[in-house]
Amino acid sequence: MILGFGKTEEDTARNIINGCIKAALRANNEGDIGHAVDEVEVVYHSKADTYDKMDRESCPERYTRFWAHIIETPSYNILAFTMHHINRRHGLSPDGWALFVTKWMATISTGDNEITIYKEA
Repeated sequence: MILGFGKTEEDTARNIINGCIKAALRANNEGDIGHAVDEVEVVYHSKADTYDKMDRESCPERYTRFWAHIIETPSYNILAFTMHHINRRHGLSPDGWALFVTKWMATISTGDNEITIYKEA
């Protein structure tokens, strides 16, 4: 991690991924995993859009915007994530804005729904 970012962003990323995995597992029966994950993404983008427009003092100090890419294979559903963690009150930034980008991947086996989560090192 880097100065001004850390456990908060890691916890947020894992919560987002878990929410997307739950949505994907529910949709697996319907065959529309991409749409289910998009619904989770829309919620986070909507919040981030609102926070981006707020002034520094009234918005949350930290929030996250993410993009998910779904790859469906016969054996796995792969969810690749790009997370933009925004800090609006970063001590080393003149205007307070700072960005930390992380990349994650989750695999869900189609046979037994075994889940593995990977984080970019």
